[in-house]
Amino acid sequence: MNIIKTASVSCYFCGSFQNTFFDSENGYSLVKCSGCGLLYVNPKPSIEDISSASVTGLHKGDETLDLTGNFNDVQVTRFLNILNEIFGTSLKNVPDISWLDIGCGHGEFIKALNIFSDGKIKAKGCEPNIEKVKSAKSKGLDVDSFNLESHYIEYDFIS
Repeated sequence: MNIIKTASVSCYFCGSFQNTFFDSENGYSLVKCSGCGLLYVNPKPSIEDISSASVTGLHKGDETLDLTGNFNDVQVTRFLNILNEIFGTSLKNVPDISWLDIGCGHGEFIKALNIFSDGKIKAKGCEPNIEKVKSAKSKGLDVDSFNLESHYIEYDFIS
């Protein structure tokens, strides 16, 4: 499979090119910025691949993954472990945290945030795939499809 990736990119938050490997999936690397700690994909997929995947649910990489699928409880557990690894107990007693999860799929990460914070984090999801939106809503999760360019609500965290 021919994967099109852009050149190596700097941190989207602080601009640093210094990072360390954090994880990988399907031929892509997740790195952690050495300056501010932001986790991001580097190099990033092409805009064409990102746009196509958001509409079709088919993600190019080492393999083409059909990620329309269904809600996956195993992913919730995986995300809980990651949240504990990154935040430990630092967010457990902080009131009024808001979180936007862009491209939230069926809402597994939002569900993990709810469990992780005992419902104290107010998490909202933005998902372009309408079938995934329906799936997340069926689980009682706050997920919609909306244009981020005209969405002016501020959040404490965005993933």
